[in-house]
Amino acid sequence: HRADCRYRWSFNFLPYSAMIDGEAPERIWSMTNPLGNRTREMNPGHRHDTMNMFYSDLNVRRVHSMCE
Repeated sequence: HRADCRYRWSFNFLPYSAMIDGEAPERIWSMTNPLGNRTREMNPGHRHDTMNMFYSDLNVRRVHSMCE
């Protein structure tokens, strides 16, 4: 990344964007990396469905663990 990229794509300067750290996708990479091997040879529709099921399960587990 160059210096001009920081100003062009910073959430601080993009309209309608919130103040976030932008690291959220990177936090779950360790959990989503196995999806690449599982979905590599799937067609786009099946891959989309599989990823939706995976993320739905991830969200449900996260919500249920909030009570603990």
